[in-house]
Amino acid sequence: MSVINRFSGIIVIVFLLAVSASSLAGQFKITRVTDGDTVKVTGNDVKMTIRLVGIDAPETSKKKNQPGQPFSRKSTKYLANLVLNKSVEVK
Repeated sequence: MSVINRFSGIIVIVFLLAVSASSLAGQFKITRVTDGDTVKVTGNDVKMTIRLVGIDAPETSKKKNQPGQPFSRKSTKYLANLVLNKSVEVK
């Protein structure tokens, strides 16, 4: 395979990644707060789970009626009070 063919294949992959990433950017509504650093958003006919950068919140338990890490429920509630049902811009 020639260098030009390899290079053009890389350009196509980068282009596809750029197109899909830009189609996911835009205005979304936060529909659920799963824990202190993770939210679910809906918009543009897309549903996504987003982890917030720079936040390391205590993890909630994956099992029902289990407490999770200390302060996990409090951090989830705090984030929900800030952002739940609000519109945000995803970049």
